[in-house]
Amino acid sequence: MSKLQTLKMNDPLNYVGSTYFKTREELVTSFCEGITVGPNNHTFFKGNKVIVLGRDQKTKDYFGFLAECNGTYYGPAKKFFPTFSRPKVIVNGIKPITEIHQIPSSLIGKLTNGGVPVDNREAVASYLQYKDKRTSAIVVVESSFVAAPKHNSLTKMFMRLLETIKTLVRL
Repeated sequence: MSKLQTLKMNDPLNYVGSTYFKTREELVTSFCEGITVGPNNHTFFKGNKVIVLGRDQKTKDYFGFLAECNGTYYGPAKKFFPTFSRPKVIVNGIKPITEIHQIPSSLIGKLTNGGVPVDNREAVASYLQYKDKRTSAIVVVESSFVAAPKHNSLTKMFMRLLETIKTLVRL
């Protein structure tokens, strides 16, 4: 995929977007609730692939997952992500394609406002799909559990799951 193809947001087959959360809690909320935000207040088109990236503030490790935008949009980010740096951006509905995995910072490169730089997105998306195929110890959540954006016990469960993943990655 060329850089030009990557930038065509209205072409869902070729576009890979990226968004970045500064905390792992926001990343887990995004995964559990099936929502994310676009950088610089733009929305993703239905079918766009999106790398959702977050950072563990203690270890400084990056974690993320690959998702597909489902074409639904919700209110401002502050409603779902109280500490998000841009509280008025629109929230996009997504369906996670992969589980949450640790991503080497060397693969990500230098972060941009949207997270993964355009030139590195294809590699990061491929890495997440590869890691997902190789991971058998992680529980897969059915998309029916992620029907409506609201905080619930599922978010807390995934916070504990993320801690378990971090432990497994270190082994």
